[in-house]
Amino acid sequence: MRSTAHCLLLLILCAPAFTQSAAQPAVKKSEQGICHDRGSATYKRTKHFEPYDRMDACLASGGRLAKNAPGEDGKTAESTGPSWLNGIGKKAAVIVGMLVIVGGAFLLSRRKGAGASQAVAQDDLERNRWEGNRRE
Repeated sequence: MRSTAHCLLLLILCAPAFTQSAAQPAVKKSEQGICHDRGSATYKRTKHFEPYDRMDACLASGGRLAKNAPGEDGKTAESTGPSWLNGIGKKAAVIVGMLVIVGGAFLLSRRKGAGASQAVAQDDLERNRWEGNRRE
């Protein structure tokens, strides 16, 4: 049981590394003509796109920056917090998922232990009940 839980935990921890493909382009130009680089919030959600190696190549092809793209100072007009908060939703989901798996494994191991002690207690009850009825 513990090795299974450890394998599941390792799989959960390594899953983000497997899902990020090195084949993704540096810049995606969406069907609407918006250029998204890897740092943008909508990069991963853009599924139908033209790939580009550089942002200036995307812009030269007729693309435009997103309205909330960072300016020269690195801040967006709609930015309300630090940049490390951008992907907090996905990170929080992964952390909660890991906690659920670890908690479930812990509860299952506790249940197994309780089941074993219940079986021992049941055996003791049976032994006490039939103690005086032995054939000799």
